[in-house]
Amino acid sequence: MGGDPCGALQVRVTLAPGETRTVNFFLGTAMNEAEIERAIDHSREADFVTRSYAALQENWERYLGAWNCELPDQDAQRMLNTWNPYQSQRNFLFSRNISYYATGTFRGVGYRDTAQDILAVVPYDPEAAKDKVRLLLGQQYQDGHVNHYFFPNEGWDPVTSIHSDDHLWTALAVWDILAETGDWAFLQENIPFYDGGEAPLYDHLKRAVDFTVSRLGPNGFPLMLRSDWNDQLFRVCREGRGESIWTAMQFGTVLLRMKDLAAASGYPEHAADYDRLYGEQKRLVNTLGWDGQWFRRAVMDDGRYLGTAEHEEAQIWLNAQTWATLSGMAESDKGLKAMDSVRDILDTELGIKKLHPSITTFPDPADPLTNYNKGTGENGAVFCHANTWAIIAECMLGRGDQAYKYYRQLIPNIAMEQAGIWRYKAEPYVYASNLFGPESDRFGLANVSWLTGTAAWMYVAATQYIMGIKPVLAGLSINPCIPSSWEGFSVTRRFRGCEYEITVKNSSHVCSGVQEIRVDGERLEGKVLPAYPHKQSVKVEVIL
Repeated sequence: MGGDPCGALQVRVTLAPGETRTVNFFLGTAMNEAEIERAIDHSREADFVTRSYAALQENWERYLGAWNCELPDQDAQRMLNTWNPYQSQRNFLFSRNISYYATGTFRGVGYRDTAQDILAVVPYDPEAAKDKVRLLLGQQYQDGHVNHYFFPNEGWDPVTSIHSDDHLWTALAVWDILAETGDWAFLQENIPFYDGGEAPLYDHLKRAVDFTVSRLGPNGFPLMLRSDWNDQLFRVCREGRGESIWTAMQFGTVLLRMKDLAAASGYPEHAADYDRLYGEQKRLVNTLGWDGQWFRRAVMDDGRYLGTAEHEEAQIWLNAQTWATLSGMAESDKGLKAMDSVRDILDTELGIKKLHPSITTFPDPADPLTNYNKGTGENGAVFCHANTWAIIAECMLGRGDQAYKYYRQLIPNIAMEQAGIWRYKAEPYVYASNLFGPESDRFGLANVSWLTGTAAWMYVAATQYIMGIKPVLAGLSINPCIPSSWEGFSVTRRFRGCEYEITVKNSSHVCSGVQEIRVDGERLEGKVLPAYPHKQSVKVEVIL
């Protein structure tokens, strides 16, 4: 209600000739008054500035030292070496709790938001990532569902609405932690439930899967429940019959991870069950979920599909097209067709729209699907968070030039230059949640910067899919998908105690396709580098 308030600090200083004085200003954020008081007391200690500045430099050098790249694109290099991991770490600490866009009281810690934030912090601080998983699973009920929002420091009651996707995100974070660390004992750690009792971490993840299985709709897709990742979709499931086709794809992605985790935990029968469930959802996605040129988004209470060419509004939704490939569910050429539709219908010079056409009267003029204006928020904006999944999908399809176009056009300073600084109106070094879309007269306005899932997923998209350096359970997978114009790039990456000095050469000017990998001069079979626990560093040469 107060807009974006601004404050000024003034200190009067009188200087004698030749005199020098130093004035220090301290700014910070904290989660409660006790933390603020401790911070103020700490800042008044002797030599606080000198000690703190040195410690801060040492901390960031250690943290950011986990990854360093040299790329042909200096804008991308700056983002990946500094600003993207920095923003991701801020999100990881505060989730969406503190924001100058959502003023007033704390919003709370969002379960789905925080589970996704973990993904970009795992390479830098896996122990902190584990702690966050413990925090999240403490909000899970014994039947497998979770609290949507919670307030760990305030003592307020959580937001208990049940969404089709919240509880499933944790499995992705846990899989990434195990891929990074190889610490299988983490799966057996006992973690309490919100409503009493405790169980091993693996059992928490299994109960999340079981909860989804127990709530499938009339067509066999997961019920939407309160909504899925698109919060506005609560309007299609008020009567409890609406189903999420996107959640079926997310569920499939989780089932692939759970197969690995079940096998590692000594439950081959669970792995077989997850494989069966995956096949069932894949069949539904490719039959009932396919609209001819793209994948449908949901089934509404009345049985009609959302995201179909049959309707005049909201015909195509970005998430259903990207996750069909991310989940591995898209059969034959359907993934390519769906992503071609994204390129032809949803892409703009400032990023990919979340849906098209924007909604004004659908499905009922008296009760449209969203209260966002056309081209804003979830109604046709360039939703940067969702754009990251388009980058990943194009990389998985081997189309590096298209993937990089989607990546580069949302690098903040590039987007600001394209939109114009007075229209963009956000920082040129951190990602925003969304940009107003072309159906808005403020096309290009950046909205909700800093605290957004864009940060974590953009980092994952760039490092694990474009650069192609991805931790997997067996080691470090190398499978770049880059612009064909690149001659190559280099990355130094800390992994399981060893520093991997990776040089990728692309004299053939292809987007993807690893021809040869050599580690310390020895040819490697396959694309997965093993862990080298007894070495400080290895030199890796990759030929595309």
